Amino acid sequence: MLGFEQREWFLDTLKETDATWKAWANEVALSPLWLAFSDDGQFARNYDAWDGYEHERREIMGQLTHFDVDNFVTFTGDLHTYLASYLMNDWETVESRTPVRPEEETVGVELMAPAITSNPGIADVWGKKGRTDVESESPSLTNETLSEIVTEESPHAEFFNAKYNGYAIAEFTPEEATWGAYAVDDTVDEPDAPRALPRNFRIPEGEVALEELEAAEGLPNDPLNDGS
Repeated sequence: MLGFEQREWFLDTLKETDATWKAWANEVALSPLWLAFSDDGQFARNYDAWDGYEHERREIMGQLTHFDVDNFVTFTGDLHTYLASYLMNDWETVESRTPVRPEEETVGVELMAPAITSNPGIADVWGKKGRTDVESESPSLTNETLSEIVTEESPHAEFFNAKYNGYAIAEFTPEEATWGAYAVDDTVDEPDAPRALPRNFRIPEGEVALEELEAAEGLPNDPLNDGS
């Protein structure tokens, strides 16, 4: 994904900097998302993201752990979904993973913003033409179901939502980093379309923690802050 020279520069910079926060803008998902839609033991993996570069991912996470790089936050995208996840020193394999995230293995956090205008992650089953005001036509795969699957199968994932278009805002101070994930009502073709804040997280300085803050009201007739 990075190559030897770029990876070495990246890791050396992280190890040597005296900056309080280390923020990595990275195009694709860093955390693995284990998706199982049946009991046949088959898991869907996204090899177009860092799941396809496991050796290099282990090298990066391992060095961050070994050299005690703190306050590490990565911002990602490409999946057209919201994601707030813990980064691990070495994610366990599908066969041996545990349902509880081992805190001693945490390295940092990953924060993913959704698409601004492209279809959300489950647009094909969430109503017609990606409109979020139409309930899913699929009885088995709704946004709520998908969110439950992701967070249950991937214990490092704290929040996942694939329904909405929107954006995210991150703010850094010496004491904390905050990240607000905004959803926009894409059924309203106006600059002042209603927006909501389905999730709002705080990362305290010196800790690997995603502390959920109070979120705003949901979109009209569609409360986003109910966990679905």
